[in-house]
Parts: sequence; structure tokens; C-alpha cells
Amino acid sequence: MDFSNLNALIIASNTPCKKDIYLVLDNLGINHFTVPSYEAAKQHMDELVFNLILCESELQDENGFSIYTKLKDNILSKGVVFFMIVPLEEEEAIMIALEMGIDNVVCTPVRKEVFRRKLKNELQKRTRIDLFRTQEFKGYFGQSMMPMLLVEKGKIKKINPAFRRIENDLADLFIGKKIPELFKLEGANNKLAMMRFVNNLSNVCRLENVPLKVRQELRYHLVLIRVQGAMEEQYLVEILPADFNGTGKSPQITNKNATVSAGEKYNRGISAKLTKREEEIIALSSSGLPIKLIAEQLNLSKRTVEKHRSNIMEKLGASNIIEAIAVLQKENSFSN
Repeated sequence: MDFSNLNALIIASNTPCKKDIYLVLDNLGINHFTVPSYEAAKQHMDELVFNLILCESELQDENGFSIYTKLKDNILSKGVVFFMIVPLEEEEAIMIALEMGIDNVVCTPVRKEVFRRKLKNELQKRTRIDLFRTQEFKGYFGQSMMPMLLVEKGKIKKINPAFRRIENDLADLFIGKKIPELFKLEGANNKLAMMRFVNNLSNVCRLENVPLKVRQELRYHLVLIRVQGAMEEQYLVEILPADFNGTGKSPQITNKNATVSAGEKYNRGISAKLTKREEEIIALSSSGLPIKLIAEQLNLSKRTVEKHRSNIMEKLGASNIIEAIAVLQKENSFSN
């Protein structure tokens, strides 16, 4: 792997440590800048793009762990690789780093091949998009009218305002829980769908009419969506009460030609048949990806994605992509 296009930021004050790091980075052809403190590091990160940060565990006036804590959000949002540089004999510092979630600990003296291998592995991981920390997704998640949950490392991490509007009393119960802990997965189809999703055999999982364990009179329809290319163990859950709108009827979908409920369209046998490409595009759209990122994900032009979305909306009788997603969910998931 060619490392010559990388920029590394070194946060260190110990001269022998710096010389050790410089030697390894120079041998790998990595450009590097050195700063002595958090404030200087933050300033450089605001001005320049860095792919890699190496931070000494003990600096002159502060420690590397506090620096990591301050920079963590910035590091994660930008996909920067972070290494903590720890003296080999400092076993406690190594343990603290691992407990803090710092996976990459390099002991001094730094061995070139060990560092090269670790860096290569981390850069390959970074080719996956941390989708759910992008500003585009945050905007979609916060403003969407679709109730949604964000799951990371198997547990629900966030709940969007749309869900709180319909189930505010239950919202806090969901945080930190796993889907199988909250819901009773009744029926062979639901159990099989969940098993396939958990084992990465499918990227979309539809669970129908599942009861909440603590209040089994409450039932929900769930759609779990894992976006190809997103970071591991991240997925989105779209959730609606089984008696959505409290009427047992599908919401009305209006376009310039007619006003037809999603359920009526399904029962009349005119459910739209999407092409494989259109299914990929609406799946990515439903997970919050903007047109630009969908185009990059599928190696298409923005104009081609726009055309596919237009075709999807026409087939589903929707005036915008949000309506199209709602119609598709009703027709393909909840009306069977």
C-alpha cells in the first residue's frame, strides 16, 4: 500500500519519542507535522486535512488520554486514524488506552513493520463510510417525519424526534437496548428475517406486527436497514405502530393525477414493480443518503440517480421521495 499521500499529525514533546516516530514515518513516505499540545493540534486540524494522528501518552503539560477525549468527536467524524504512542514498560497506560476504546496502541521503540501493518488495516477499515455521523444523515434523521431508531454495536443509540412525537413515554426505555430485548419476535418469518439480518445475509429486514415485551398490547412494524459501505454494526430502524394513524387504514398518498391510499393500490394489484437498480436507490434514499453519496456508492452520475428517483416516484404515485418510501413500506411490508 502506498502511504505517500497521507498527512500525519504528531502530538509529542519527548524528543527521543519524536525521533523514533519520524524515522518510521519517513521510511514509509508519510508527510508529518509535529505539535506539542492539544490547542496546537486543534488549530492544525482546523486548517489542514490529516489522515493519521499519533499522540504520545505523556506530554510535558498534559497526557495523551485527555487529548484523545477532546479530539474524539473530530477524529470519528473525519475518519482519522488515531495511534497512542506508549512506552513498552507502561502496562497501565496500555490498559487505560484499551479501556478507552483506543484500539491502536504502538509501543516505543516503534517497529516499522508492526506499525505499517496496523496502519494498513486501519486505512482499509476507513474505506467504509461512517454514514451515520455525516451532516447529511443527521439532518435527515432529525427532520424526517418517519419514526426511526439508530443502532450502533447492536444497541439503540439514538431516537429521532418523529418517534418521540408518537411514543414519548417509551422513548427512554429504548436507549441502550437491543431489538430482541425490546420486541417479541413472533412468527417464523420474523425470526428468519432477523436471523438473516444479524448474520449479514441481508441488508434489509422487515419485522411485522411485533409486540413490545413490556407492553404486549403495543405492536409495531419494523424495517431494519444496513447500508452497504457503512461502518460495521450500524443500522437504521424505521418503526411504526401496527395501528398507524389509529384507523387501521393506510395514509393517503396524493399526486397530480389522483389521490389513492397505499393499501388501495396494493389491493387493486397495481403495486409498482421496481427494477433492481431502483430498489438499491430507494433503499439508500430511505437510509438518509443524499443523491451525491448515492451516486458515489453505486458509481453512477447524479443525473442518473435523479432519473431513477423520478421513475420510482412515478411508479409509486408519490410526489416526493419521502412519500415514495412510505408507499413502498406499506405495499411491500405491511400489507401482506
